[in-house]
Amino acid sequence: MGKVVKFETQEERSVREMLEEMEDEVITGLDYAFTRSDLNEALNSILENPDDWKGTIDAIIPDSRLKICTVACNFFTGTNLWKTPADTPGYWRVRSLGYRAGPCGDH
Repeated sequence: MGKVVKFETQEERSVREMLEEMEDEVITGLDYAFTRSDLNEALNSILENPDDWKGTIDAIIPDSRLKICTVACNFFTGTNLWKTPADTPGYWRVRSLGYRAGPCGDH
């Protein structure tokens, strides 16, 4: 049986190319600069369910990831990341309502 080839429409190609370009976009603030790709990875690492980017956040992370995870949460969900010291020194428990339950959510 032959190989199935899917052709993109111009609109599909434009959207795909736009999303690929956005991955390299640099998000900056007063004390940080992260690529959108890095922020996306950080958000996925703290989501309770990485397949549901609008869901709640609850994770244990090291000090070294606190800044990028805080920025990712704010950037993608419009919510704040609540942090409390974890049982292990140098680690934090981070939680958030997530996009769906936050002020930007589709409710």
